[in-house]
Amino acid sequence: MSLVLSKRKRYKLNYIKLKKAIKESMNFLGVGDCELSLLLTDNNEIRILNKEFRKSDCPTDVLSFEGDMNLGVLGDIVISVERAREDFVSGSYGEIIPEVAKKNFESYLLWLVIHGILHNLGFDHNDDVSERKMRSKERDCLEKVSQYL
Repeated sequence: MSLVLSKRKRYKLNYIKLKKAIKESMNFLGVGDCELSLLLTDNNEIRILNKEFRKSDCPTDVLSFEGDMNLGVLGDIVISVERAREDFVSGSYGEIIPEVAKKNFESYLLWLVIHGILHNLGFDHNDDVSERKMRSKERDCLEKVSQYL
């Protein structure tokens, strides 16, 4: 298993615990032997990426880019720590996230990582059935690994 964690700025996070929780999440989801690249950035950079790849000229909390599982590459996940913090503090995420993700900011970030991993594994939330499956998997995974945060 390989986790490549890059950051554009120095954020006040417990990176050791966060990396451990992400690796445990990968194991729980059955992709522990794959490579995952995670970039923690700000609203400006994620807005540029969102515009280029999703044709949406606004910041978002998380973007995921699927890799090639045949090559052992799960993909890339980009998270705007700035946007994530705004959402976490304001509670604007609504009822979609599990209670355990509300415990602290690292738990919320981990939920975003899990969300991105699931997208890379082919999960989506385009309709009620697929959204329920994805949310259930997010909750199960987060509840299992939140002890590391």
